[in-house]
Amino acid sequence: MKIKTSRGLSKKMIVLLVVAFLVVAGVAGYFIFKDKLFPTTKDSVDYSAPTEQEKQGEDTTEQTFPSDETGTDEPTAPPNPDASTPSSVGVEITAANQNGSTLMVRTLIQAVESGGTCTLKLERSGQKTTTMTAPAQPSSSSTTCQGFNVDVAPLATGEWNLTVEYSSKTKKGSVSQKVTLQ
Repeated sequence: MKIKTSRGLSKKMIVLLVVAFLVVAGVAGYFIFKDKLFPTTKDSVDYSAPTEQEKQGEDTTEQTFPSDETGTDEPTAPPNPDASTPSSVGVEITAANQNGSTLMVRTLIQAVESGGTCTLKLERSGQKTTTMTAPAQPSSSSTTCQGFNVDVAPLATGEWNLTVEYSSKTKKGSVSQKVTLQ
């Protein structure tokens, strides 16, 4: 009976070692050469004097956005040639829904500004006009009235004319639509 003795590594073991070596070499090579293969910009500040092109850019920016002498970063409103006459602005009723005895009215003003006032009027021939006011509140891209919740229990059922007016120092606008009270 002969006992086979292993003198060397089997073919499978040799292939496995070669593959492991190649993987380790590949990972090491990646980390060594990654900056050359995939260059990235480093954050740095250039403290040298501005170039002519940069100076011209500053002049253009100053012409487009004049500096505010007050030293604040608040945007300044463009001058209104006739400050006594507010310009027109779009007003939209986004919701006019009755829930029980409450008519909920929501609006959108197509401008971003603060300090405006919204006035709601519910009118119907032969009936007393219902009027409410609410402050306006700016958002990132428009302005909204803070909302109207009108108690319609004392009002007659049927079709009414709903009008919302917006006014501020610089803008004014209004919108009307029919609503049916139940």
